Order: sequence, then C-alpha cells, then structure tokens
Amino acid sequence: MTSSFIRTLIQTINEVFEADLLAHNRKRETVDAKRMFSTILRDLGCTYKNIAHMLNYNHATVIYHVKSMRDLMSMEIDLRDKYELIMDIVGKADYELFKKTPAELRKEVLTLRKKNNLLSLKVEELQEAVKNLIVEPL
Repeated sequence: MTSSFIRTLIQTINEVFEADLLAHNRKRETVDAKRMFSTILRDLGCTYKNIAHMLNYNHATVIYHVKSMRDLMSMEIDLRDKYELIMDIVGKADYELFKKTPAELRKEVLTLRKKNNLLSLKVEELQEAVKNLIVEPL
C-alpha cells in the first residue's frame, strides 16, 4: 500500500466525515472515520496488523472497528452511502494504479497508446469501407 494512496484515502474520509481521522478524541465523527478507514483498507486486502500500525492501534482494536462498522453499515444507510461514496472517489481501480511502479505505469501507457493507434486505424478502415458502399435507393 503506497503512502500516496493512504494520504488520498485519509483526505477523502476526512472530507466525507467532516472529521480528522488522525485526531485523538472520542467524537462520533472521528471514531466513525477511523472505523471506515479500517474497513476500506481491510476490504482492499490490507492486514489488521498494517492497519493498526497506521492508526497506532492494537490489531484487536482494528478488528473491532471493522466488525462494528460492518454492523453499523447494515443498519445505517448513511454510513453505507458514505462507504460507497469514498470507494467511488478513491476507487478500487485507482488503488490498482497506486500499487504500480512508475516503470509499470509507463509500460501500461505505451501498451494503451499502441492499442489506441490500432483502433484508430481500424476506425479509418471502417469509415473508408462505409464510403465505398453503394447504397441503392428503395
């Protein structure tokens, strides 16, 4: 998990919950933000130990956060909506990009450019074929 992705996730959660996820207080917004952070990272495959390290918690606290957030989301539509909003903003696809090295990203960009060029050529061929078709009036 890259620090860039973690920063983006923290910033997004802070904005959605209007809280400071890294604050040390017991306000409902802060606790829910930490629960959401733990749940999203867990859903993305992060270990309890790694999440606990990020929050300076014991792994058992993270397990409790994830379980309690899942329970709350099953009953509170607002929390479920916030989860979906955060996942839409941060996105699982974006997470995959954060995992890649710059070299892997460059390679992917080059591959996509090649595919784009091939598709552009195919479109030109099809446009030319359509021009050459003789359309007979009915």
